[in-house]
Amino acid sequence: MQFLRRMSIPLAPSLTVGLVFLYARGPWHGGIYLQMYLFLIALLSAAWLTPVARRAAFRFGVVDRPNERKVHKVPTALLGGVAIFIAFTTAHFAHYHFTREILGIFAGAALLLVVGTIDDITGGISAKIRMIAQVLAALIVIHCGICLHFYPLTAWGRVISIFLTIFWIVGITNAVNFLDGMDGLATGISAVASGVFFVVSYRLNNPFLGFISVTLCGACLGFLLHNFKPADIFLGDGGSNVLGFTLASFGVMGDWSNGNPFISFSVPIMTLGIPIFDMVYTTIERFATGKVKTAGEWLAYTGKDHFHHRLKDHGFPDNRVVLFIYFVGIALGLNAIVIATSASTIEMALLLFQAASMFLIVTMLMSRAKRNKYEKPTISKAAPNPIEKDNAEDGG
Repeated sequence: MQFLRRMSIPLAPSLTVGLVFLYARGPWHGGIYLQMYLFLIALLSAAWLTPVARRAAFRFGVVDRPNERKVHKVPTALLGGVAIFIAFTTAHFAHYHFTREILGIFAGAALLLVVGTIDDITGGISAKIRMIAQVLAALIVIHCGICLHFYPLTAWGRVISIFLTIFWIVGITNAVNFLDGMDGLATGISAVASGVFFVVSYRLNNPFLGFISVTLCGACLGFLLHNFKPADIFLGDGGSNVLGFTLASFGVMGDWSNGNPFISFSVPIMTLGIPIFDMVYTTIERFATGKVKTAGEWLAYTGKDHFHHRLKDHGFPDNRVVLFIYFVGIALGLNAIVIATSASTIEMALLLFQAASMFLIVTMLMSRAKRNKYEKPTISKAAPNPIEKDNAEDGG
């Protein structure tokens, strides 16, 4: 990984220019060729913009400093989200075809990037203001046509659909933010999820979602070169909020079935299963134990009780924890791909049962890690050690 980081700095800019030249002369103007072109542009752009963002972060003091509740030991740059956002948007601009929904996603993501970056710089934005910004970003994409439709198109049905869309987007945004507690974790899971959204959209012939999801996947992978342990730069609140918001919007934007609500619900929930499970589990545990009592306290809470923390309590090294969660996310994503294109109800039910079994195993792991952490070893009151007895009899 260190070798790839060093090589990306001189090679990525030249490779990006080369790809732009090939696009002007080659067969990159449609289909899978265009999507792979956008993926490579986003990956290479993020790979060489990330060191630039890192230098800017240290230049202006936008760094995450170590303390007793953080894992890292040295000050680390916090402007990773800026590099991902620029790579993500500029790569898609190379396609120069936009829909109202895509522009809404970019506008909402830009709002959260600004608010999150200000918080990274000052550390003074309250949980309430961050929540308001997330709701405003959700309203932007709703205004641009990205909205859930569960009920008849009556006035009350429209209100309920808007409420559920806001709930979904705000929830996933914070779920990905909560998952950003270990080097490369949130970025890698976002790359997996956006890659799954791309494959599903490609198989279902949804080109615009394919274009925007493949560029996000490339931007995440390019940034991951510098974010995997040991990380040179962090996402920061700006980056994690952008990723969570964008993935949540993908889940609503996609037309995952031909009128089958079972598939429409299952595909985004399965694709984003890791952050959803982590958020639901920790939220229930925190409210049940009295750690938090209000939505503001829930948003601001920073305890070490997430999925990755519990796996680490089992004694796994950080890299193995991250890879373990990657593979769980990939397994869930493969299930989502099959469900989206399956016509068999029995097959879909079996896949959902498989996913539920995986989460049951994970829950058992997390519960066991909690017991191991808080159980105290008992001191045996058995007979004294023979050597200590002999020493006592000899006078010490």
